[in-house]
Amino acid sequence: MTGTMKDFREAADEGRNWGRWGDDDELGTLNFITPAKVAEAAGLVKQGKVISLGGDF
Repeated sequence: MTGTMKDFREAADEGRNWGRWGDDDELGTLNFITPAKVAEAAGLVKQGKVISLGGDF
């Protein structure tokens, strides 16, 4: 695959979310996690396993 810096910048501009939820927003894409989505996700639980997503730094 080849491309130019111009192609890269155009693709980046298409995916940019800055200002999507207003100038004062501090959550960003966390705004997608609504109470309804949390309830939907809770319904998908099959086992009570907990998996850490933390990394060693």
